Amino acid sequence: MTYDRNKPCHCGSGRKYKHCHYRVDTASPEDKYTAAQSVYAQNWAVTSAEHFSARRYHWMAEKLRPFSPKRILDIGCGSGHGIRAMCEVFGADTSIVSLDENYDCILKSEQTLNAANIKCSIINRLKFKLMPEGYLSLHDEIENLPDCRVTLISSDVNSDGFLEQNPEFRNQFDAVTIWLVGTHLMRQYQSEVMSRRVATSGEYRLFVQNRVYELASKVLKVGGVLHVVDRGEVPRSQEIRDDFLRSHREQASATDLEVRELDHIEYIEPENMRTPMQVTLPLSGRTPDLSSLAMMSIISVKSGEASKG
Repeated sequence: MTYDRNKPCHCGSGRKYKHCHYRVDTASPEDKYTAAQSVYAQNWAVTSAEHFSARRYHWMAEKLRPFSPKRILDIGCGSGHGIRAMCEVFGADTSIVSLDENYDCILKSEQTLNAANIKCSIINRLKFKLMPEGYLSLHDEIENLPDCRVTLISSDVNSDGFLEQNPEFRNQFDAVTIWLVGTHLMRQYQSEVMSRRVATSGEYRLFVQNRVYELASKVLKVGGVLHVVDRGEVPRSQEIRDDFLRSHREQASATDLEVRELDHIEYIEPENMRTPMQVTLPLSGRTPDLSSLAMMSIISVKSGEASKG
């Protein structure tokens, strides 16, 4: 069946077909995964630029200022706008290592940073192979990291076993950030994701956040912070705040991280948005009020106690 490229996509995303499933539908099976990555990188760059212009990324970075991080591990570089905001807030004394499984996002980030005269290095060490059990992520080992203000590394954080093993990562960071995590149209067909039976965007976000809590416990210094920024309903009541905090405390329960702080800003979806925002639903099963939306900032601190898991 053929679809009009200028009509709404058959998946119901609200995007035109040409900005959504067209390239994935027309790619060979071996190329569908990278086609989906490319589509996501192009679409997210539009939405991310809007968030940068509205200084939402700067708000996120300011939440870390009291901790004075000198070395940050960023999960999901996106289009580089969040990294640029961190560079502007913290200055040249802070270095950032950013991981992303989407190499097109890494290239978009390089463009964003170069345009702002921020030098960066790229380490491309990830390939995908179509197998019966899904698209398998294949990583090369990481050798010495370059002495650079920003280093962009291709890494599928869900299955990258080299991160905890590398002495340049273990107990080496003052902060770990994971802001507005999203995913592309074929991510559910990656073998690790398929093995966990992750079916929805909300389940995927929790899957990644769980993994990042575990990773942060290994790579943070004592007193280091994990900063998660998520989307959800505006926390107008203590019940809603408690719901968000309970969710993150459950994720932190198998680690030596202590959830300390919740804050938020209200926002409106950009009019020229290309990436539909998926909100995180409450654990309580309560029907959320999504008539207005918030970006939620959750700060957790590494206590230094022995890891529980």
